[in-house]
Amino acid sequence: MANTIRAQLHEILDEYSKLTLQIFSELSSGQAAAATDLMGKLIEKDKELNNAVKELKKHQEFQMKINQTIKDIEEKDKKITQVMQILRDAESILSAQVEEGRKQLKIREQSKQSAPFVDELVSYSHRISATTSAPPGWSDGQETFLYKFPAPMETEIRSGMLYSKEAEDLFKT
Repeated sequence: MANTIRAQLHEILDEYSKLTLQIFSELSSGQAAAATDLMGKLIEKDKELNNAVKELKKHQEFQMKINQTIKDIEEKDKKITQVMQILRDAESILSAQVEEGRKQLKIREQSKQSAPFVDELVSYSHRISATTSAPPGWSDGQETFLYKFPAPMETEIRSGMLYSKEAEDLFKT
């Protein structure tokens, strides 16, 4: 017999059809004994054919399972590919963040090594504040104030918009 199920079925069907033709030719020639012999062989071929068909059905079931497994594997491969892409994206984002963190850490380390003292900063800012900005309402020719009191002085209050002579009279009485 042949190796594949298909070849086996073709071979059995060819023999089945030859036996059928021989039976009809024997019956038409009138030899019933030879036809009976051929009928026995035809029944055996029919059993072989049924067995081959059963084997073919099993083979088809296995092939369907194989095809389904292949589809499942392809779906899993697609999901794995998607997860891999997500992980690659996350890796690139994280590596960028790590690199940024390293830069920040390097800057902090450098600033710690060359950190000026707070007193020096306050002293320097106090020195340059009188020369870099003018107080509100200052015009050219006025004297500069190196130090201003934390509360307004009486002259400043009287020159303000909220001050009125009537309010001063109320407080005196």
